[in-house]
Amino acid sequence: RVVLLFCRDNRAIMVLSSLDADGREWPSAPVDITLPALGTSKPTWVATGPPGGIVLPGGRIVVEANWRSAETGGADVASALTSDDGGLSWSHGADPVPNGNEGQVAAAPNGSLVLNAREGGDSRLLSWSNDRGATWSSPLAWPKVGSACAGSMIRASERSLLFSHNHGDGGRRNLSLWRSDDSGASWL
Repeated sequence: RVVLLFCRDNRAIMVLSSLDADGREWPSAPVDITLPALGTSKPTWVATGPPGGIVLPGGRIVVEANWRSAETGGADVASALTSDDGGLSWSHGADPVPNGNEGQVAAAPNGSLVLNAREGGDSRLLSWSNDRGATWSSPLAWPKVGSACAGSMIRASERSLLFSHNHGDGGRRNLSLWRSDDSGASWL
């Protein structure tokens, strides 16, 4: 099955799942999953990613999402949306990352999940989950990474994560690549 998670006007999270395993047949309309996924039906801003999600062994789908609402005091939060039934139903992990925006989740070599989110300014936020995205650690700041922009993180090998992002002052330029060989605790 092919599962497409996307935002409509940055106000609603929509899902469209193929009716077959190959993505050849599709329903006529997407389904609004904002309320079950976020616990609120009225976010003032919502985004998924912008990079894609991951599928864990056993089929759990994990996608980063960030939002702001009256419940968050108008501040950005980032968390992971999860589905255990092929994208039919969704929920978000507890302990959302405060001030997180435009993030990505990757499966780390130590078995945890790592959420790497834009904080604004020149910093990123890193948070870990040891229970497949149900809860998240308090975020750690990764300062002076680059300007406020989305980045992309993947598991590159049995021991490494890779993260690409612009680096330095002055805008979205100087694309750089960092590697972590300790499940995101440090980056080279």
